[in-house]
Amino acid sequence: MATYLRAMTGAQSPHDETLILVRLGAELAIKSRRTRSTFLRRLESNVRDALVSAGVQRFEIEPVWGRLFVHAPPALAVPALSRVFGLSSLSVVDAVVPADLASIVREGAARFEPSVRGRWFAVRARRVGTHAFSSKDIENELGSALLPHAAGVRLDDPEVSVHVEVRDGRAFLFTGRVDASGGLP
Repeated sequence: MATYLRAMTGAQSPHDETLILVRLGAELAIKSRRTRSTFLRRLESNVRDALVSAGVQRFEIEPVWGRLFVHAPPALAVPALSRVFGLSSLSVVDAVVPADLASIVREGAARFEPSVRGRWFAVRARRVGTHAFSSKDIENELGSALLPHAAGVRLDDPEVSVHVEVRDGRAFLFTGRVDASGGLP
């Protein structure tokens, strides 16, 4: 069950908040459940402190297995989060849709068509859990929808990488990835 940590001291508009998908450092995955829980509590505290120190006045942190979902203004939050030890990378999410193939393809084609127009692209998909479709299905269907607008598909060294991560009944669509410090919190 996800818990939410909130800091609401200020008058930032909720419309300034964006979902940021934060990947945990690989070093956390090899720890025992008890040690991992201790590290995760420390990591959440470090993330909260980094956001407050960066001047982010309103944010939410939603921890799930292997990820943190942070709702915050990206202009302030991304640079702050990229310096937190224990995080491997982060991505600003462009859209969140229900975890069904038709919704993913429809929204992905609408969102990413301008990004791939006239450029070489690749679709990268990742799923956690059980779904009626595979990661390969997402890559094929969304790639087929985007192909008429692009220069073509280039799996090695594309100009644009379109990403879809499916977990907990939701699909997260994004293009960018920012490396973070890694290590342990």
